[in-house]
This record gives sequence, structure tokens and C-alpha cells, in this order.
Amino acid sequence: LDWPWTPLGRRGENAAARYLRRLGYRIVARSYRCSLGELDIVARLDPVLAFVEVRTRVDANHGEAWETIRSKKQRKLTALAASFLKRHRQFANLTPRFD
Repeated sequence: LDWPWTPLGRRGENAAARYLRRLGYRIVARSYRCSLGELDIVARLDPVLAFVEVRTRVDANHGEAWETIRSKKQRKLTALAASFLKRHRQFANLTPRFD
């Protein structure tokens, strides 16, 4: 199944990728998918490999974006990052971080 992208969600990911590039990150992967799910953005800025979950909001009426990342989602992102690192061993020497 393809992810049901919304225009707002796509714009949010594009904006996040541009922002990371401006900070000096190199985008390693976008919309990385495996059987466990999807990582929005994987970006590198030595010595860090950042796994970035993008949450786009128009306003804060329904809470801040970071508040939507609950423990179940955190566990899923951790498993996805481990899967990514297992498949892409060239990044094993970098320090993983979740943004």
C-alpha cells in the first residue's frame, strides 16, 4: 500500500528536509520503508545519524507535534532505526539520534 500522503504532510517533509540541509545535514533517505513501517527522513551530520519523524501542524489547537509521539510510536521508530542500521551497515559508526 502506498502511504496516503496529504499535501500538508508532503509539504512538511519537504520543509523539514530543506531545513536539515541548511543546517549542513546530508539526507540519506526519505520515506524509508520496510516491513515494520516507515522512517520519514534519515539525515547525517557527522558524527550523528538522525532519524527524523515529521509531524506537520497548521496550528497548536490540537496539541504540539511532539506530543503525538507516544511510547508505542517511540518503540516503533527504534525498531525501524535498528532495521535501517542493520541493512545499511556503512552508518554503524555514527551515533543515532531521534528528532
